[in-house]
Amino acid sequence: SIFIISNCHLMSTFYQTIHMLGHGIKPVYEFDGKPPQLKSQEVRTGRAEAEKLLAQVQETGAQENIDKFSKHLVKVTRQHNDECKKLLTIMGAPCEAEASCTALVKVGKVVATVTEDMDSLTFGKGVLLRHLTTSDAKYYCIHLCCDLFVLGPLQKHPAPEDWLYKEARGLFLQPDIVDCSTVDLKWSEPDEDALIQFMCAEKQFSKKMKPEIKGSANKKWKTGATPGK
Repeated sequence: SIFIISNCHLMSTFYQTIHMLGHGIKPVYEFDGKPPQLKSQEVRTGRAEAEKLLAQVQETGAQENIDKFSKHLVKVTRQHNDECKKLLTIMGAPCEAEASCTALVKVGKVVATVTEDMDSLTFGKGVLLRHLTTSDAKYYCIHLCCDLFVLGPLQKHPAPEDWLYKEARGLFLQPDIVDCSTVDLKWSEPDEDALIQFMCAEKQFSKKMKPEIKGSANKKWKTGATPGK
């Protein structure tokens, strides 16, 4: 339905947050800002390529591949981000828009970065949690190169002459972020009334969800990790 599609970002954010709280994990959400100029063309090219590949795999009916390429076509708008930030603020979760996840790990503000974006590894020492199975890990090592004969990255094609190596390197060595040592991350108790007002009145979630929204948010917060950590 139109309702489900328009509010799926809030539904996912809400349930993922209370699920983590119930397991003693207090998440800190970091929202992407405007991508660097060097990435603009890659973003456009990547989306066009994903659309092409999705059309091809849809003909085969392979659901795994369809899901894979569909993710690359999800367009997150400023409204989506603003609504998620509002929801998280009401739930008491801290959000950061100008800090690098890796930088927050390095200064000890958070324990680890949870992301599917491998770029996080290039920003320096840190802990990255990613959905990686034992089987996938073997292929990952092979792609990164190993000392087994003929196994490793392909080097058939040389780097292009117009490759902006220094500029790209600068994005990782000198990222445009705030001083994370000054970032103060604090959890506050969820505002149940504001949560129900936002989800059920403003965003038109079913009124039947009121008891669940009110009960789960506060219960998970109180039984979760130590406040402020």
